[in-house]
Amino acid sequence: MKVGVFVGEILSKESGGGATFQSTILNQLINTRSEHQFYIFYYSEGNLFEDRDNIKFVNLVYEVEYEVCQKVNVLAKLAKFFLIGSRKKVCKKKETKSKILIHDLNEKVLEHNIEIIWFLTPDYKFVEVPFILTVW
Repeated sequence: MKVGVFVGEILSKESGGGATFQSTILNQLINTRSEHQFYIFYYSEGNLFEDRDNIKFVNLVYEVEYEVCQKVNVLAKLAKFFLIGSRKKVCKKKETKSKILIHDLNEKVLEHNIEIIWFLTPDYKFVEVPFILTVW
C-alpha cells in the first residue's frame, strides 16, 4: 500500500509538543521496515532528507527561474519606434530572477498513486484520497 504522510512545515523544537510529535513519528517511520511504501510530503527551501528503501520524501517547495527586462528610458523606446518601426519590447539588460512556489498537495498525491494520507498536524489540505487527520 502507498501511504502518504503530510508533515507540512518541519517544526523546530521551540514549537513545543507538535514538534515532538512530528519528529517522533518521522523517526519511527524512517526506522521501520515495512512492505508499505511511505511518501513524506513536506515544505522546505531545500531537500532535507534522502529517500530510503520504502520511504520517499516529496518536497512541495520548488524554485522557478525567469528572465526580467530592465526598463529602458522612454526616449530610447520612442527613438527605436520611429527609426526602426518596431513595437517589440526593448530590453536594456535581461536579469534572471527566481521565485519560490509550492506544488499542490492533491496533484502530488495523485501523481504518486497514494492510497491513504495521514496529516500529522491539524493543517488539512484538500486531497481526493481517504485521509487520517490528527486533532489536538
